[in-house]
Amino acid sequence: MTIAVDAKGGGDAQAVAQQVSDGIASLPDVESASPPVPNAAGDTALLLVTPESSPASAATEDLVGDTR
Repeated sequence: MTIAVDAKGGGDAQAVAQQVSDGIASLPDVESASPPVPNAAGDTALLLVTPESSPASAATEDLVGDTR
C-alpha cells in the first residue's frame, strides 16, 4: 500500500510523516512500513506499507480501514 502524508501547516513535515510511519508499523498485520520519502517542497511524504496477509484478505481490508 502507498500512503501519502500531507503535512502542510503541520510544522516539521518529516517528523509528522515519521510519526505516521511508526504508528502504521505498530498496527496488526503490518509486515513493514518504509521510512517516509518527502517531496521536493517538504510538505508531503510517501511511505510504503506491506501487509502480512494477502492483498484480498479480510485482514488487509481491515488494515486499509485502519490507515484511513
